[in-house]
Amino acid sequence: MMLLDVPLGPDTWAIANVRAQSMGTIRDKLHAEGVYSFFPGRKVLRHRFGKKWTVERAEVPGYLFTKLTHVPNGDMWRERLPGFYGFVMQRGQIVTVHPSIIRRLHGLSVEAQELEAARKDMFRVREGDMARFITGALAGHLVEVAQIGNVVTVLLDGRKIKADLGSLERVIVA
Repeated sequence: MMLLDVPLGPDTWAIANVRAQSMGTIRDKLHAEGVYSFFPGRKVLRHRFGKKWTVERAEVPGYLFTKLTHVPNGDMWRERLPGFYGFVMQRGQIVTVHPSIIRRLHGLSVEAQELEAARKDMFRVREGDMARFITGALAGHLVEVAQIGNVVTVLLDGRKIKADLGSLERVIVA
């Protein structure tokens, strides 16, 4: 038995309410069944116990945008997709999302990543800039960046000291 039953229009999008921790798994299972779905998100770097890995973080947790070609069999979806709760409904009908909104949601994750990259570049420390310590014993102190290499050399009260680049944030003077 298929996850989809009666045919629908060509561009019908619905919102599936799913367990936030299972969004990626449910999306992948739907893709395997031939059902396109996505959630607006961005990749985030995680650190734990000295290890680094990238995870996909949803901008709208718990909601999976799904392109439907047929009326879904909700009981079958719940049975075969652990973490699937149902579709967002109103007056007994599945709420559909206009394709223009879907296009905006697709762009949301791209725009969020571009904005984050621009923000990181804006606060990237460069030689000759004023910077602020954001971590460590000198947190909050303003310094002038003298040289950037493996270790950053900064001027603090006329003295050269070495600092970790990760502990500094560029100060933007307007």
